[in-house]
Amino acid sequence: MILSRTIADVKQILAAERRSGKRIGVVPTMGALHEGHLSLVRVIRPQCDHVVLWLFLNPTQFNSKADYDKYPRTLERDAALAKEAGVDLVFAPSVEEIYPDGLEAYYEKRSVRTYAGACSWGLCGAKRPGHFDGVVHIVAVLFNILQPDVAVFGEKDYQQLRVIEQLVRDMHYHIEIIAAPLIRAESGIALSSRNELLQKDSTAPLALSRALLSARDAAEQGETDAASIRELAAGIIRTAGLSIDYVEVTDIHTLAPVAEIRNEAQLLVAAYCGEVRLIDNIRLRTSGYNPSALKTNG
Repeated sequence: MILSRTIADVKQILAAERRSGKRIGVVPTMGALHEGHLSLVRVIRPQCDHVVLWLFLNPTQFNSKADYDKYPRTLERDAALAKEAGVDLVFAPSVEEIYPDGLEAYYEKRSVRTYAGACSWGLCGAKRPGHFDGVVHIVAVLFNILQPDVAVFGEKDYQQLRVIEQLVRDMHYHIEIIAAPLIRAESGIALSSRNELLQKDSTAPLALSRALLSARDAAEQGETDAASIRELAAGIIRTAGLSIDYVEVTDIHTLAPVAEIRNEAQLLVAAYCGEVRLIDNIRLRTSGYNPSALKTNG
């Protein structure tokens, strides 16, 4: 496995791979790798010949400098895990490499920027203004540098997945986007790098997965009213002492809120456990679920 820190080096490496007919796949991450990230490698490995792990803690998608500063940074450990998982190339550039005119130029809109579309407007986008603009900008930069044939994004960050799909469609990138299943710990909690910031003996975060599973069961047993589903989930989260950021039932493609679950919907939640913000989601299917009646994306 190769660890590259510069754009020039990684372009040279990948150009040689392309000349030999290799199909390039990329796994975008911000580091602090866990089993969820490694599952993305396993998902994309059969779809390509050369796996690139993008490892970049992007400051422009953080709303709080304090949140950015305390995000785990474990490059040496990440590189070892990537090698063990079968990654061929880790690209871990510096902030200066990616933002050559400095972050001030980005924030002051003196440099060219890419903005997120309608899938970013609600949920985390509404609660964290500018977050998804930072996400789509850095992913556009990533795609321009690496020029992959395929990229994988986890369903754990469900809204981000939809935002990236819209980016690829609207910007006419010839890149296949693979959606990888959300990975949970044995306890039920969705795997996240932010879990390292939680108190090890706290059981409160488990309320998110309990709330989602209870909502899923209610839908499968015939509950189709989105407001009732939201209140059921929110009640479980509040009882655990978590502070709710949002609980929403949405269309699975557009992420627009729905009043009634018809066949399928997506339940997305965000809540604070102390100062740590956690997100989670689950697919809801009604008792009369009929795949043939589902609308297609696009």
